[in-house]
Amino acid sequence: SHYNVLNENYGLERPSSVYLEATDQHRGWFGVSLITSVALGLSRPADYIITHGLIQDKQGKKMSKSLGNVISPLEIVDRSGADVLRLWFASVDYTADFRADLNQLEDAKEAYRKLRNTLRFILGNLKEENEEDLSPDRLTGLDRYIYLRFREIFSFCVEEYRKFQFHRMYRELRNFAIIDLSGLYLDVRKDRLYCDLPDSFKRVQTQQVLSFLAVGFIKLLAPLIPFTSEEAWKFLPERLRESNSVHLSTFSDFVNSDSEKEELNAWKSALQLRSTLMKKLEEARTDDKIGGSLEAEICFNAPEELVENVYGEDWADFLIVSRAFVSQGEEPSINVFRAEGTKCQRCWKRLPEVGKQEIADDVCERCGTVLEKLSWINKK
Repeated sequence: SHYNVLNENYGLERPSSVYLEATDQHRGWFGVSLITSVALGLSRPADYIITHGLIQDKQGKKMSKSLGNVISPLEIVDRSGADVLRLWFASVDYTADFRADLNQLEDAKEAYRKLRNTLRFILGNLKEENEEDLSPDRLTGLDRYIYLRFREIFSFCVEEYRKFQFHRMYRELRNFAIIDLSGLYLDVRKDRLYCDLPDSFKRVQTQQVLSFLAVGFIKLLAPLIPFTSEEAWKFLPERLRESNSVHLSTFSDFVNSDSEKEELNAWKSALQLRSTLMKKLEEARTDDKIGGSLEAEICFNAPEELVENVYGEDWADFLIVSRAFVSQGEEPSINVFRAEGTKCQRCWKRLPEVGKQEIADDVCERCGTVLEKLSWINKK
């Protein structure tokens, strides 16, 4: 096959990129191809050889039409879509035999739903018009963290693609979407995206980070869920699309410097403290002390370098509470109270200044200022 196929008649060159077959072909197609190719003086037939295990039923028996234990891929495609099927198989280590059980498909569906919804949220908060390019050195707080974190993720995933370790790359992307984006960055940044002035410096910087995330995230997902990735690519603002199709775009090589790696590492203590504080807020919610987290104000101790803020991130925003009072101290001392004041009808924070704004008597100072400026802009 290599002699007849890998030639200019088919627009191909030697060696091929990859040979892919099951483990029973080590002495078959793989072995014969290598022997004949070397014997003919044509060197190796392929740069890489990938062997996969056999698909078995949940009892461990090889799937066979005669046994009637075959799961038809077309039935899964008709029921759930091709991307869900691809995601399912991307999640397993293909180098070993695989026991296929349709119950596992539910995990793939849930992962697909999470990835798709994450993309939808990001795409829904991008600016259509041109904006300045992202300036990483000007980023602060959580924007800076997620920028460096995604560069780290991107570099890891590209390397795993090179090694054909799809399941490791899939797990990293799924966890990034669930933990880093949905569970942290996007959740914290909703307030800024929804309530700040549209052209405020911090909001624009967050949108620039979202643009960076959107392009890179779609690229990484493209080999796994090509149809969804192509759909998402079409919804990117035109200024962000470097090609007509995501499958015609190329990966970038992101390498964090040593100082950037140290910067990322420094966030670990802050994120661990946040996790502890969020558990206390959840306990207060369970005990009916508060409803949502924005009904809370929290008092706690933090290391000296984290008392003022979290590397430029306000603690109240970081914890999604109305107010945070931080004292220096290594020993944990955490108290959660129902926040004083009235609920702002725009940002939902409970603050003492709500009701004292001229433009509206049911908003906080920040929202009142935004409404005044928006009113002035609309009149102009």
